[in-house]
Amino acid sequence: VDMNGVGTFSRECKTLYVMNVKAINVSDDKVDSTMVKILYEHFGKWGNVEDINYLRSKACCFIKYSHRCWAEFAKEAMIGQSIVGQEVINIK
Repeated sequence: VDMNGVGTFSRECKTLYVMNVKAINVSDDKVDSTMVKILYEHFGKWGNVEDINYLRSKACCFIKYSHRCWAEFAKEAMIGQSIVGQEVINIK
């Protein structure tokens, strides 16, 4: 079923799109690896994370779980939370 860009019911989605992820204050060469580690710590609580793609320039990341149920549970648990500092993340 094509829903004109809002998703599909025929394909299982296991990836979360997390927005407003602010970088921590460490040396530039360690920011990305440190942020991925922090994201694994926060989102790994809700299930097996297969991959995290952190995009510092866009202040967002994609988090892929091995099962859809874990992605859905993490979305509900983490929406409106902060990762570093006072930012409030948004998840789709």
